Amino acid sequence: MNISFFQGDDGSFDARAVTAGVYRFDIGARGNEGRPSFCLYVGESVWMAERCATHLYALFDNPSYFGLSDEHLKNDNLSLVIRVAKGNLPERKDRHEWEKKIIEEEKPLAQLEYSDRLDSNRESKVKKAIEKLIENSSHL
Repeated sequence: MNISFFQGDDGSFDARAVTAGVYRFDIGARGNEGRPSFCLYVGESVWMAERCATHLYALFDNPSYFGLSDEHLKNDNLSLVIRVAKGNLPERKDRHEWEKKIIEEEKPLAQLEYSDRLDSNRESKVKKAIEKLIENSSHL
């Protein structure tokens, strides 16, 4: 799996990731930028990059953490994109409001619809989404 960790459009590190804000994990087909991808998880943190590094460790220790499998992690045609959803939010209240708003809009596959809690059905939801990615991509 290819991993993009707070990479900006120009390939450089998005410096907003070292501030407080809301972040997201998306999964898509590598090389199919601009095509459908799926939001796996949305969270908030005072230090987004540090928090997301912890998520990455948990994900590789236990892929089902975000509804993935070992096979998904070994698939070089999949891309996991970690990015800032809303940066520069020093107030906890503001981060929570934005987190909730983005969760409601994006409906992350690994989360409950109105909460940052993980969904117990996340593995089947993510599996179906990845199957859809594979269907819609000629090189997977």
